[in-house]
Amino acid sequence: MAERAAYCLGVDILAAEVERLRPDGYSVRFTDATSDDDLGERFDVVFIGDVIEHVDNPVRLLAFGRRHLLPKGVMLAAMPNPFSRKFFRRFSREGTMVTNLDHVAWITPSMALELGRRAGLELRCYHLAKRLPANLLARAARELGRMFTPVEMPYPDYLYEFAPARDVS
Repeated sequence: MAERAAYCLGVDILAAEVERLRPDGYSVRFTDATSDDDLGERFDVVFIGDVIEHVDNPVRLLAFGRRHLLPKGVMLAAMPNPFSRKFFRRFSREGTMVTNLDHVAWITPSMALELGRRAGLELRCYHLAKRLPANLLARAARELGRMFTPVEMPYPDYLYEFAPARDVS
């Protein structure tokens, strides 16, 4: 992202990591993205990558992101898809599945809709994300598999697209 964007600012709660990244030219600040802090900047895009499933209060995380959006900005939030084949296989194999000890929640599309509403955001859409196999035969097998499985199953990640809620008063 930093290579493509005209300006990119990162935030993190790990002070040592923030200090480690700065000499490499990254613009990053030490702050809690579930706080009421205001960075004093507004952005066209706020990206929350694989964080929401780790925080105690996802509404506050989304509200922090919304606070830093320009009025026509968009927030993208990536997170694991609990309905994917990847997790189903692990559950079948291991019984009680532990994907990441730091995870405190799965965020499904209906949950993302409500979390967004509580944070003053509209869930505009969501995308199912997965890198396509490079092999043509593997791609064909995947397309065939889609005919017999729920649409979400082959995709290990969601990408939710939020925008500031429109005033309906």
